[in-house]
Amino acid sequence: MKKALFLIAIFLGSFGLIQAQELKKKWGEDSVKCTENLYIYYELAKAKNYAEAYNAWLYVFNHCPGCSKNNFIFGPSIVETQIKIAESQEKKDELVKLLMDVYDTRLLYFPEKYAYVYERKALDMQQHWPDSIQQYYDIFEKALELDKVHSAAFYNGYFIAVAKLFNKDVFEIGQVFGAYNVVIEGIEYNTDELNRQLREYQLKDSTGTLDDKGRSKMAQAERELGRYDDVSSNINKILGPIATCDKLELIYNEASFEANKTDATWLRRAAKMLEKERMGDDGEETDCTDNPIFAKVAEALYEIEQLRNSLPSHMKEIEHNGHIFYLKFETKENRDHIMKELLLEEISCSIHYTPLHSSIKGRKEKYKMLVDRYTTSESDKLLRLPMFNALNQAHIDKIAQTLKNVLTNVDLN
Repeated sequence: MKKALFLIAIFLGSFGLIQAQELKKKWGEDSVKCTENLYIYYELAKAKNYAEAYNAWLYVFNHCPGCSKNNFIFGPSIVETQIKIAESQEKKDELVKLLMDVYDTRLLYFPEKYAYVYERKALDMQQHWPDSIQQYYDIFEKALELDKVHSAAFYNGYFIAVAKLFNKDVFEIGQVFGAYNVVIEGIEYNTDELNRQLREYQLKDSTGTLDDKGRSKMAQAERELGRYDDVSSNINKILGPIATCDKLELIYNEASFEANKTDATWLRRAAKMLEKERMGDDGEETDCTDNPIFAKVAEALYEIEQLRNSLPSHMKEIEHNGHIFYLKFETKENRDHIMKELLLEEISCSIHYTPLHSSIKGRKEKYKMLVDRYTTSESDKLLRLPMFNALNQAHIDKIAQTLKNVLTNVDLN
């Protein structure tokens, strides 16, 4: 009994110690002072009195940064205000380093919204350290790898960084065109989403069901759409002197077409770049569709689009959540072999269908079939292509291309 009580005491003591350590990690050595300063700066920052909030915020950031996410929500605005009013360049540089530290520390204590945090850090670094081009370009790239939902300012800043690296002979012309396509596709994706949101707000507004918060969001969406238009115009101005037809021929030619003629993303980008109007040497608007490769690109793209148009469809008034695509092989061995080959290319497929009597539940309940002429043998030949919530066009193109390569190169006889 004494031993049991002793063990319980040790457990409670350890638990109390862990709690104390967690509280110290969150609130620092002086939790009372941290709480007081958190309250002071939060009330001031909420009222946008960022200059007055600085000292209290700085104490919290230095002593108990993990106590509240607000330390990082308001932090950049508070530090930016100090940068504006700083009287010496030395002080400004010190504050910019602090601003960068705010973003890094946020991800340390609140590891979420990485893409958004990288976006803000890259844009602020571009503004305050304009010569650190490679550094903020790399952060832009990190943000793009994680998500394509970004602000108009982000895509503008990203392409400016690419153009500067090209001007410094760090990037080649192909990388500039590649970045242009990424930006245009990103703008299209985000403007499509904003227009969808705007239609919803306008519908509610027309029926009198849009509240003040909705009106504010509707106005915000309209402003951001305008910014995307400005960014598109700005990017085209930057690209104009670079994207000559002669330079496009270096990227879009027979060799590159042969390597990418079944890649829908590459074909769409090539067609868009060659069709894009630009100012010719004579001062007139022109395009590059006289490039011999344009006809081949258009034909290959047409064939792919025709295939897509023949895909399963549904009535307009019905909304569905996806469609299962599967392949059926001549034998189970062929199916299993292709599954392994795709897995080597990091594409995981499933067997698609397990007969009820062969399932775990079926075996448990001892389901039996009087005659199993086709069910088991045919289901063993089925292979379902990947299907998941985040599946996007890039995934689809990769899966299709990889599957085609595997089927072409593997002998199933």
